[in-house]
Amino acid sequence: MINEKCTRCGVCLTECPTQSITDGRKTYVIDVDTCDDHQACVAVCPVQAIVKFKVAIATPTPQAQMTANGPGAKPKPSPKK
Repeated sequence: MINEKCTRCGVCLTECPTQSITDGRKTYVIDVDTCDDHQACVAVCPVQAIVKFKVAIATPTPQAQMTANGPGAKPKPSPKK
């Protein structure tokens, strides 16, 4: 998340490996759909306007897995850790 301290200096734009930062109305904005949590932007922001965040990675439910695998499919087992 980029807060109101953002001066729109552009340093974070060049550091983001996924080009997930764009120019918003008042500050730059991070697109959480494309950000993969490198957090390189956090380290380079000269005014500490980028707050550390964690991108949530959705885990499909068994029902969603069955739908994705076709009618009558059984859920795939979860990978063992």
